Amino acid sequence: MKILIYSFDRFQNLESNPAYEVGKEIFKKFNSKDVDLIQLPVTYNCWEMLKNKIMEFRPDFILGIGVAVGINSVKLEKIGLNYKHAEIPDNEDKKIILEKIDDSKNLSYETSIDVLNFASKLKENGIPAEISFSAGTYVCNYTYYNCLQYLANTDAKILFIHVPVSPKEAITLNTSVACFPTDLIANGLFKILKAL
Repeated sequence: MKILIYSFDRFQNLESNPAYEVGKEIFKKFNSKDVDLIQLPVTYNCWEMLKNKIMEFRPDFILGIGVAVGINSVKLEKIGLNYKHAEIPDNEDKKIILEKIDDSKNLSYETSIDVLNFASKLKENGIPAEISFSAGTYVCNYTYYNCLQYLANTDAKILFIHVPVSPKEAITLNTSVACFPTDLIANGLFKILKAL
């Protein structure tokens, strides 16, 4: 099975992106030509870069990983929504308010992954996890929706997750915020993906 992991560059006040750190750890653990990792810019034009990677690598399973400051568990995203809307700009200073990602496509697409089972497996590995029905309307959801839509009529499996900030980034933010070690999340995800 070919697995593609994608995540993102740093943004806002983070010194690094904990989600990408999780992706890097998983990639290193596999150490296989059948597993690849791509880091995307936090911009609304990152889909073309991801789509080109999908076309080149032709994965059977795609795992997207984003960070959500303030959450205290891994959130398994069930749905990608056909909207771009955020009060904060992307890393190219582009701010988009209440726009469809694609006017000609469905309002939403949902993953075919059994998210309840996936969450249970994470918990078995000591990682708090829960189902989420909103990946937001920022760049994370933008890539997820596009992936789900683009591969809707294929056998490819797609899942996007949000992870908490790392302890290192919690210190950097200098605020009281929930955090969880990236290596523990990566280890749990690696075990699940290896068993696929």
